[in-house]
Amino acid sequence: MKKQHILTNIEKTTYFNHGYSPVKSNGKWGIMDKDGKWYVEPTYEDIVIL
Repeated sequence: MKKQHILTNIEKTTYFNHGYSPVKSNGKWGIMDKDGKWYVEPTYEDIVIL
């Protein structure tokens, strides 16, 4: 059985690009992978994946 993640405090998400998506949590942006794990913790006012 695959383990599921429960995400809390997610305010906004955008498109996935190469398996990663910018995600806003508690007023800050970070980058989350397709499995729901933080790749970059939400610490930024704005973020862009190229």
